Amino acid sequence: MKVVSILVTLGLLTWPGIAMAEERVPLTEVSGLANYIDHLTELVEQNNTAAIRDHVATEFFVERDFGGSFMEGAPGWWNFAFVYPFASRIVNPDEDWVKEIEAARPMYHPDQDLALYLQGLRESLGVGASFWDPEYIEVSRLKFLADLPRFFVEKRSGQQGDVYCGEAYPSPRDWIAGADPSMSGLEAYVEAEGLNRRQAPSRQSPVIGRHEIEDIVEIASDYPVEDPKGDYRWVKVEAYWTEDSFAPGYVAARHLSLLQNPQICFSKTARAGEWG
Repeated sequence: MKVVSILVTLGLLTWPGIAMAEERVPLTEVSGLANYIDHLTELVEQNNTAAIRDHVATEFFVERDFGGSFMEGAPGWWNFAFVYPFASRIVNPDEDWVKEIEAARPMYHPDQDLALYLQGLRESLGVGASFWDPEYIEVSRLKFLADLPRFFVEKRSGQQGDVYCGEAYPSPRDWIAGADPSMSGLEAYVEAEGLNRRQAPSRQSPVIGRHEIEDIVEIASDYPVEDPKGDYRWVKVEAYWTEDSFAPGYVAARHLSLLQNPQICFSKTARAGEWG
């Protein structure tokens, strides 16, 4: 089995200073990647977390619109495990990267008690004991399996080579029943001011609510519904935030963009074209 490194991003993989062209391609057209993802799934199901950590790329970038989690100076596997804690392990205080982070003192303020600060830092790094709740660890394992690309990946081409990220979904308005997976459960941004939410998928249906630009909603449709009396495609949405509850209804799919977070990305090394 060829070696693959996993690059996990919260929203977007970035290569500093290099523009990358993007193209949505079927996973089956990327030689060897589909087979590796099957192998990776087996490792996770076997709870072989050591093997998972070995495959995480050293370079690890995190970027998302509303912040993200990334510890500068930590190895790639640690930042990966902060996204998917099932891959975490107990950290030894004598590891070089731990000492370097302690010396750098990220987010430390001079008015803080240094001993308490270092204690909290070590706890967050998982030094001596796991930082994660066992129940959440299991949830993250299932989440990782669900996040692995199965249908399409986004090919990002740049001077450093090609990177493949997925699952690469189409925009909600371009979703095709039978060709694309269900969109139910995905989150989306509203891209229109005063977007009407209607009781049924039709412009003749009563308006039961409105959404503002950059509102986040959860999609409750498997696929868009065609409007027989117009050129609209409708998507059923429901509340994303518990405190922002509203009656589910239909909005025009063309005014939504998916919030894909996280994405799992793969790249190849220079070693005889192996994944790495």
